[in-house]
Amino acid sequence: MAKTLAITLALLLTLSMSAAAETVKGTVQSVDRSSHSFVLEDGTQLSASDSYLNELTPGQKVEAVYEVQGGQKIVTDLERRAKGSEGSETTNFGTRNRDNITINWDSID
Repeated sequence: MAKTLAITLALLLTLSMSAAAETVKGTVQSVDRSSHSFVLEDGTQLSASDSYLNELTPGQKVEAVYEVQGGQKIVTDLERRAKGSEGSETTNFGTRNRDNITINWDSID
């Protein structure tokens, strides 16, 4: 009984760790809507739904939250910045708090 419980606990822990979200920041190098993906300037390739890709363009600074599924980095949340009419960076999101983390857009290179 104890051995079965230990194996079950180990499996649950392994499954929960494999679905842990990761975060990456960077500048979009290219967007490929046909393959539902985009690439950051550091070479990171991320897969995303059309709702994230619709207004995404090369040169934008982004912060993406993703999960690795089947060897692919699948975006679960995407925050992006765009150039405003005066050349300053703007965002529809402003400063956002997520899970007690404040995102400071000025710190994104």
